[in-house]
This record gives sequence, structure tokens and C-alpha cells, in this order.
Amino acid sequence: MRYNKIRKMDISDGPGVRVSIFMQGCTFNCKNCFNPETHDFKGGKEFNDETIKRMNLFGNTIHQEYWFIN
Repeated sequence: MRYNKIRKMDISDGPGVRVSIFMQGCTFNCKNCFNPETHDFKGGKEFNDETIKRMNLFGNTIHQEYWFIN
């Protein structure tokens, strides 16, 4: 499995602040696709244990910053 990018502080894909991952590989080819760079199944980066650790770290950082600010 491969992914295209990780957004550390995403506010555009739903309410609140979160970590979002954009997976790689799509066959839909939708007209006016927002992420055409994700279509190639061989592109992006390998999703592995290190990716999960990074996402957990980003999520914990967002959680701590939110509670510190509020």
C-alpha cells in the first residue's frame, strides 16, 4: 500500500483539526479531480510502520497544542 501525502494539521476535510492521509492509486479518473497526482498506483511513498508512528506523533502534537491553547 502506498500514500501520497500526510497533512499534519488539516482543517479542510471536516470539522476541527486533524491529521489526514491521502492514499495513492485511483482508477476513477473523475473530471476536475482535486488530487490527480494520486492516480498512479506506483507513485507516492510506501505506507509502513514508520508512517503510522509519524501519524501518531502528529496527532498527539495537535491534541497537546489544542488543549494548551484552549
